[in-house]
Amino acid sequence: MFAGTASDPDGLQKLREQINNLPKDKFVVLYCGCCPWNNCPNVKPAYEEMKNQGFTNLKLLYIPKSFTADWADKNYPVEVKK
Repeated sequence: MFAGTASDPDGLQKLREQINNLPKDKFVVLYCGCCPWNNCPNVKPAYEEMKNQGFTNLKLLYIPKSFTADWADKNYPVEVKK
């Protein structure tokens, strides 16, 4: 699921709405591919929000440069939203 940018209040609210009915022990992988990992404004707020909501099985996907360079260009699976 795509929740948008967790660095702004609207994106964080969208994340809350999307996770509202998920089991707290569901395995969830969070990632953001907008920019290099060490400059990402979105991963930490999303992770912290999910932890605060009681999620216990969270993982972060390390994307060092960008989603395109580190995932799509390597022909890893991608789902395109229409």
